[in-house]
Amino acid sequence: MSRSHRLKVFRSFQKRKRRVVLPKGNQVSIRKKGFFTEKNLGKNLPILNISEGGMQVLLRGEVNVGDKVHLYLDLKELDTTSPVVGKIKWLKPVLRGIYYRAGIEFTKVPEEVRQKLKEITEDPLVIEYEGEGE
Repeated sequence: MSRSHRLKVFRSFQKRKRRVVLPKGNQVSIRKKGFFTEKNLGKNLPILNISEGGMQVLLRGEVNVGDKVHLYLDLKELDTTSPVVGKIKWLKPVLRGIYYRAGIEFTKVPEEVRQKLKEITEDPLVIEYEGEGE
């Protein structure tokens, strides 16, 4: 846990959830699975911020609010790689609409990962950081 002292944190005023900005090297791969199709929305994408309940990423591809996505988290700070299921909660187009800043709510998270995310976001030694975000 000693590495977590370098993390930055956002505080959401709506739900009071702390969102952690992880150091570089933490990434996620995202796939959208349909009934007969499966689309890759990005491999090794940087995580803009993450909390116990969701994350914000920059992704590319055909995606809509409400879409179910399968995430493959590679979190160096948490010493774990894990599959997680989520839902797109909001999208903001960036870079001429080629990429989207997306808020993803976790809907199915292994308990081990949820506990580690909770530990980091509740760590009193983590530096508070107010910035842009949803």
